[in-house]
Amino acid sequence: MIKSAYIHIPFCNNICFYCAFCKMLKNDAFVDKYLDSLENEIKKNYKGDILDTLYIGGGTPTSLNEKELTKLFSILKIFKLNEEYEYTFEANILDINEKLLSILTCCLVLLSSSFIFTGCKGNDSEDTIYYLNFKPEIASVYSEIAASYKSEKGITVNVVTAASGTYEQTLKSEMAKSSAPTIFQINGPKGYANWKDYCKDIKDTEIYK
Repeated sequence: MIKSAYIHIPFCNNICFYCAFCKMLKNDAFVDKYLDSLENEIKKNYKGDILDTLYIGGGTPTSLNEKELTKLFSILKIFKLNEEYEYTFEANILDINEKLLSILTCCLVLLSSSFIFTGCKGNDSEDTIYYLNFKPEIASVYSEIAASYKSEKGITVNVVTAASGTYEQTLKSEMAKSSAPTIFQINGPKGYANWKDYCKDIKDTEIYK
């Protein structure tokens, strides 16, 4: 049974002489062809195993632009991931900025069909959003996004992160309060069974496509 997957993105904006990995200077015309081939390869060989780890390396994965990253992650949605899977995305430190972090965070959330964003009208203030975060390891990224959203839209996003392995218990407790989470996540069939009344089918929406 396969427990891990490594996805290789061979493109680089600059070639480092000391790197022994398979790589090439990024060619925009070739990226789409490569991603199409990657998708065909995954569909051909992946048998539906639940993965514990997903590693995206290179090359330089952050050499991909927003459109290319979105396409990559739409391909990777085929993978079934463990509830507490480990996710790694190699990056060139010079590529990292607020926009890239936002893109990668959104892609991470949408990566697995086992994770579903849902919500309720639990907050009295229209100027405050309460997000209950599932993954402690990316809490700081969500906090940065929340600060940016506050700056742009004037709306406060309170990010609360459940301790590892306690999300479902924490969610039940928070939902019983008058100031319940505005946005939260559910995990797989078990989570859907508990929170289906808060869910909406989004398969025909632009965000899913």
